Amino acid sequence: YWKEIAEQVAKLSARLGPVKAVYHEMIYEDGQEGLEVLQRLNPESHRIVKQEVDRGAELRAAEDRDLATEALDWERCLLVAVGETVRRRVLEFHAQASARRYEHMGKRIAETLKEGEIGLVFLREGHRLQFPPDMEVFSVYPPSLDEINRWLRDHPASTGE
Repeated sequence: YWKEIAEQVAKLSARLGPVKAVYHEMIYEDGQEGLEVLQRLNPESHRIVKQEVDRGAELRAAEDRDLATEALDWERCLLVAVGETVRRRVLEFHAQASARRYEHMGKRIAETLKEGEIGLVFLREGHRLQFPPDMEVFSVYPPSLDEINRWLRDHPASTGE
């Protein structure tokens, strides 16, 4: 999975030019501090980000710690909510927190990615980040992600099969 992402990023870079800015969800610090957190959080994506930083890109924080942790906390609450009433309410709170989080991220990227710069953004599948209309966006989905999603769809854990 991560090898395929690295390969696709390299192909895009070769075609479009060098990456100047890297953003990664759940990273609230720029530069070396952010890299250290990322290494603990996700060693595989850290390897790709570090490679881009070594080539001259900057790791720039797009996240706000409070907004990100609020959305994550509501997401965790969703995992344990049993009753339909509570689940609906928690889902509403999660949606509101996520909207504020992604709105902040979009603004930060728009403010910090300079005209003509190429940026790389690491986000989970299904994110709701909106990019400025004048920004060209290429999504990278490695082929193995289709295989993973197909397997998850064909082997639902909740059916007991």
